[in-house]
Amino acid sequence: LLITDENVFSLYEDRIKNIMKNLSYYVFKIVPGERSKSIENYIKINKFLVENNFNRGDAIISFGGGVVGDLGGFVASTYLRGIDIIAVPTTLLSMIDSSVGGKNGINFMDLKNQVGSFYFPSYVHIDYSFLETLDERNINNGLAEIFKYSVLKDRELFDYLKSAGKLQKGTGIVNSGNSVHSWSVRGSPFWPIPGCTWLLESVESWCWHSLDLQVFKAHHFCQGPCLWVLLLP
Repeated sequence: LLITDENVFSLYEDRIKNIMKNLSYYVFKIVPGERSKSIENYIKINKFLVENNFNRGDAIISFGGGVVGDLGGFVASTYLRGIDIIAVPTTLLSMIDSSVGGKNGINFMDLKNQVGSFYFPSYVHIDYSFLETLDERNINNGLAEIFKYSVLKDRELFDYLKSAGKLQKGTGIVNSGNSVHSWSVRGSPFWPIPGCTWLLESVESWCWHSLDLQVFKAHHFCQGPCLWVLLLP
C-alpha cells in the first residue's frame, strides 16, 4: 500500500506509476496537512488493509513528507503487530527527521504525536530531486532541523550552515544531518545508550513542542521560525 497526500500524488503520479509498474499495489491518499495525522485516518487505512487482505508479507510505502511518514509508520508498526514500512521522503525535513528517527504517531485530543510508536523503516529512499518542488518555508523547516543536529554533534556542519545561509545542491548536508540523527538513535530509542536519544528528545520537546502546543491549532507555525525565536537574545 502506497500512502501519500493529494498534493504529492498530483506532482508525482506518473513517476509513481513508472516506479511501481511491475508491482501489485494500491494508493491511499490523504488530505495534506497536520490534521491528517488523526485516529480517523489511522482507522481508515487499517480497514483498507483488512478489506484487501494484506498480510505480513506485504508492505507499506510512505511517499511524502512527515505527516505521511508518521501516519504510515504508525499503521505499519501496529497492523498485524508489524509489517514492513518503506520510507520515500519528499521534503527536506522528512529526509533528515521522520524517515530515519523511528518515531511514528498521530495527534489525539489536540495533542501532537500523543499516540505512537518507535518503529524503523526497512528501507529509506532519498531522492534529492524532490527538493526542487519545495517552497522556501519547507526548505527552512528542514534547515532548522539540520541546524539542531549540528549543535548537538557536528561543529563542521554548524560552521557550514552559518556561512552558507541556504541549501546548496550537492552539499551533502542531508547525509551529515542523517549521520547525527542515526547516531542519536543507535541502540534502544527509549534509553540514552549508546546514542543520545534523550538529548535529542529533550531539545525537541522543550524547544519545539512547547511552542508548537501554543500555535498548533491557529497558525501551524513551522520549526524554522520557532528556532529563530528561541535564539533571540
